Amino acid sequence: MFIPAIRSAALCVAGCLAVCGTAAAETLHAWEVSAGYTAMRDTNDHLTFKAGWSIATAVSINRWLALAVDLDRQTASVPTFDGGSFSFASRAALGGLRASGRIGVLKEFVQVLTGPVVAKGAVFGVTDTSHHTALQPGLGVDVALGRRWSARGQIDARFLDSGREARLGAGLVYRIR
Repeated sequence: MFIPAIRSAALCVAGCLAVCGTAAAETLHAWEVSAGYTAMRDTNDHLTFKAGWSIATAVSINRWLALAVDLDRQTASVPTFDGGSFSFASRAALGGLRASGRIGVLKEFVQVLTGPVVAKGAVFGVTDTSHHTALQPGLGVDVALGRRWSARGQIDARFLDSGREARLGAGLVYRIR
């Protein structure tokens, strides 16, 4: 179920808020929501997940630091010799910190997220599900499209207890205030 993964990411963000203290909580001011396309490469199994999505949110702690949560899902299908296919999927609910800086219309960021990943594979009618913990450092850039809208590009490395993955993302960001 994906609900325990969401609960784990929410607990991670709540823990970060508790560590930041009440002084930082008074400066929380800017929320953002983003959504977009992701593609991921599993470097251990040499499998590319070409169909994926990501939904994320972040809340500023101060001018350069934010708490971030990222939910994503990637899928892949590999054709078999008999006309069927092997199907694979990966879901993650990650939370952590994002540091950013602005140069003109560009806003660069680096982030470190952690949380649960659920991987699923179906081969010849047999489905296997595995649960992992991920550490995902990444970097990206937002290009301002207006006062509230930005286009985002990012690259992440995901380190799992079972191996490594690389993820590319492109999407839109909306700043709520």
